[in-house]
Amino acid sequence: MKLNAFTALFFAATANAITFDDLSAEEQRALTAELDEWKASEDGQVALARGLIPKPSKLEAAGELSQVERFFASKQAVERLRLEQPHATFSVNHPFALLTPEEFADMVRGSFEQSQKLREGVEVETRQLAAEAKDSVDWTTHKCLPEVRNQGKCGSCYAFAAVAVAEFAHCLNTGEKVDIAVQQLVSCDRSSGGGCDGGSARSAMDTLARSPMCLAADYPYTSGTTKVNGECASAKCPVKKELKIGMAVRTSGEGNLVASLQQRPTAVTVEAGNDAWRHYSGGVVTSCPGARSDHAVLAVAYGVENGIPFYKIKNSWGANWGDKGYIKLQRDAKNTYSGMCNVGEGPMYHRPRK
Repeated sequence: MKLNAFTALFFAATANAITFDDLSAEEQRALTAELDEWKASEDGQVALARGLIPKPSKLEAAGELSQVERFFASKQAVERLRLEQPHATFSVNHPFALLTPEEFADMVRGSFEQSQKLREGVEVETRQLAAEAKDSVDWTTHKCLPEVRNQGKCGSCYAFAAVAVAEFAHCLNTGEKVDIAVQQLVSCDRSSGGGCDGGSARSAMDTLARSPMCLAADYPYTSGTTKVNGECASAKCPVKKELKIGMAVRTSGEGNLVASLQQRPTAVTVEAGNDAWRHYSGGVVTSCPGARSDHAVLAVAYGVENGIPFYKIKNSWGANWGDKGYIKLQRDAKNTYSGMCNVGEGPMYHRPRK
């Protein structure tokens, strides 16, 4: 969907200054037509399948913003972000366009156990960044990196991040690419959290290191559509894979993240429940609101783009979000030890297995 010149100028000049009711009848009709186009698009169909399009009758009964008012608010947010963050691009062409900022933040927080920082602080390694650090590292084309996945309605980001880093570590150590059952962590592993109610990536990584795991083909992921943990069915798996990985290690600081990325993709926790993440479509994010971490993801690269140092992050919101499922965050952000969107707060990887 592309805005015409008049509409683009209109939104740029009035972002956050007016409401939908302030628009002319012609402008309201144009916006409604654009909403209909979004609903018919692949992004809209993904949103519909995931239950991200609120029913008009429920919105009206609750006295909440209508669908078109929500769409208008998202377009205003996009224009504001374009002005505030010139090194990134933003769009409503994603499945979350009809959520309010509060609903999106609640959805993201549902994947994350707020107490995990205490649980993950038991074993912390600190390492100095090597003087010969590479200028850039990119694991995205490595044969061991799994494809972009979609956690769906389930608050299981911690499980997806843990499985991604473990699969890569096993493949790097053995040459064998595996597809481990995320559903087993969600349904069976209570030590790492509450399944679809969020959990600890660090604890899930330890489970993957010490417990034989089902393959995804034998135990497919269903919680993304059902939003329930499901009964543990790992006993029915015909084969279980023992991953050749060590226990999880948690570090801290951007220097340690860069050092870790020189060796492997690294699980990180970030602040993602905000408009910059929701509407991101490309470039480098250079500003985050500064809230607590609420999401677990996989850092897969670092480098420089148009003079801006960045980290490249692989998310678990599907390829319809962001830049084909990825986002870039500014690296070496000033006045922050934990990094842009807290990306350096707690990098995690698997200790080499002896």
